[in-house]
Amino acid sequence: MIPPHVWFTPVPTLFWSEYAEAPFSQCVDCECELQGCEFYLLQKCYVGTEPVFEFAICNTCRANMSSRCSEETNRAVQAFLLEYLRRRESEFKELTEMHDVLRKCVEQCLICNRLRAECHRYTIGGLCSEQNLVVQQGPQTQSPLMICQNCEASMSGLVSKQTRDTWDRFVEENFDGPPGVGLDVPGGTPVLI
Repeated sequence: MIPPHVWFTPVPTLFWSEYAEAPFSQCVDCECELQGCEFYLLQKCYVGTEPVFEFAICNTCRANMSSRCSEETNRAVQAFLLEYLRRRESEFKELTEMHDVLRKCVEQCLICNRLRAECHRYTIGGLCSEQNLVVQQGPQTQSPLMICQNCEASMSGLVSKQTRDTWDRFVEENFDGPPGVGLDVPGGTPVLI
């Protein structure tokens, strides 16, 4: 099997921190400089056109958080996403230009293909390396991606109490206010995408 195309492009403004009006510079958890990280994850939750929750997390902290989540949740979410990545692979076969792949990844929900412009609430996420967004799509991975509120709610049903508690601690430790208070996080879905 031929591996999917992988491109690196400067982080688009859609993935910048709204607070800093610039690319994310530090991990939300350990505060390390992201410019020196081989990989890190960006995630932003939107209501309408307004971002209401955002963060960047280095690969080390993401792995630590994932290890505190239940194995059951990690397996269930991975299987759920893989099913849709495999289904969607044929849609990307004709796309050979990075800009076309990037546009499709952020403009359509990974799960149901609903257009971002039609969504009231949604989450976008992407894998980055130093100051570049990784753009790729294949049967086991996609970056960046967009998931609508309805599909996030479906994923939320796969999450165990242990994982919800881990997410609540993460939010409590890294953001102002207790989980769910003052934050309009779509569905409260405790999943790093």
